[in-house]
Amino acid sequence: MDIARAAPLAVVAVVALTALVSGPATPLDLTPDTNPCDGDVRAQVGNATIEVRSLPERATLTQAGYGARVWSLSVPQAVVNVSDVDGRPALSYRIFIPDLGRQVGSRTVVSRCTTGRLSLAVGDSTFDPDAVRPGAYNATVSVVYRGTDAGGQVERTLAERTITVVAEES
Repeated sequence: MDIARAAPLAVVAVVALTALVSGPATPLDLTPDTNPCDGDVRAQVGNATIEVRSLPERATLTQAGYGARVWSLSVPQAVVNVSDVDGRPALSYRIFIPDLGRQVGSRTVVSRCTTGRLSLAVGDSTFDPDAVRPGAYNATVSVVYRGTDAGGQVERTLAERTITVVAEES
């Protein structure tokens, strides 16, 4: 057998053997751990100790200039301490403004690499120019935990505060 004919067979044999040896039925994993902080579980599976250190007392809605007239929401960050993380539980930081019928928020997945002080931010959000009037609105900010406890999914509000959202024309 010449080398030109044996080479393709050898390549196929090596690929097949590698697939068999490192397949899902064997304990051998040939893929590198590119991010050791991600863990081997889905988000919202796991648990952690979360202590809410601060929530804002006020937020603002500011009307954009230059003819756009849309209102931009600005919410100060919430600060939490994260410890004893197992898996990848998630935290949601939300603001709900009932008079405007809007809830805005963000989700952060924590892992063993995000222990310590963590700042949570509400994502950028704009409001229709006709929906907002200058003045003050009552709102609620909250930090919500999602993880697992005793094998079941849990969702707990860790902290909640009523705040004032001030709408100011620029």
